[in-house]
Parts: sequence; structure tokens; C-alpha cells
Amino acid sequence: MLAARLVACAQHYDGLLLLLLLLLLLLLLLLPLLLVLLWTQAFCIAQVLLLLLLLLAILLGGWTLVFLQILLLW
Repeated sequence: MLAARLVACAQHYDGLLLLLLLLLLLLLLLLPLLLVLLWTQAFCIAQVLLLLLLLLAILLGGWTLVFLQILLLW
């Protein structure tokens, strides 16, 4: 179902929205990895990556993801 929506978006917006949706999906896939990094010795790396993801999510307009990442940073 998600794939069908992505294809429909790509047909309407010449792939720009598809690219944005794929980036947002990538952010959601990276979030568990960053949570694992937070609880290991790579804490500083995880914080930097979370801040980068937060900035990217703000640029993409994914406010739900921004809210979740702000909660993680506290």
C-alpha cells in the first residue's frame, strides 16, 4: 500500500515528493539504530546524528518526527 502511494505521488509531482517521502522513511528506519547508539559508548556520535536528523526533519516538514526527536534529546 505504501509503495502504491509512493508511485502515485511520483506520477503527480515528477518524483520530488517521492524523494522527500523516501528521505522521511529513511529517517524512520535510522531512528532505532540511533536509539541503540544512545545506550552504547557511542553517545556523542548518536547525539550528533540525532541533531542532523532533527534538522533534516524540520526541512522536510515532518513535525511528528521532530517532536519525537526532541523528546529523545531530553
